[in-house]
Amino acid sequence: MEAHSTETMTMLTDYILAIQTSAYAWMLSRRVSRRPSRTVQLWIRGLCLAAIGALAGGTAHGFRLFVPGPLLAVLWTITIGSLALTTVTLSWAVIRSARQPESTNADDRAAGLRWLKLMLVSVITASAIAVFGLSPHPRFNHFDLAHVVLMAGLYAAYRGVILRHLETT
Repeated sequence: MEAHSTETMTMLTDYILAIQTSAYAWMLSRRVSRRPSRTVQLWIRGLCLAAIGALAGGTAHGFRLFVPGPLLAVLWTITIGSLALTTVTLSWAVIRSARQPESTNADDRAAGLRWLKLMLVSVITASAIAVFGLSPHPRFNHFDLAHVVLMAGLYAAYRGVILRHLETT
């Protein structure tokens, strides 16, 4: 009997999100001095939580027919819990970034704010896609499309954090 994943595209987009958020957290931590600001720490923590949620969610989506019921329940609990904590942590990070930029360059601060606004637009768009079930193809469902939109939003968030909180020179 040949085993296949159950929702391959959703699993793959979740795994890409896990890689992307892990990479951004790692890159931010490498760019900061010994003690990053509280705001940058929030961003790093939020991105790590998102990675955990995406990894668990991708595994649950992709292998739900092959994972024993109790383990699947644990995966979903990790997914939902991580994403709830991600939402709270990154929401607080956005508020702090908007209110307390650390960059000394006014142009960087302004550009960073524009990137953060773009991130918020992408999160709202991704949420609408998921809620309304907008799907361009049966094999690329609304979650997959929402994930791709979130990928763009995560890039915008990463750029915004760099410009608002880290010196770019």
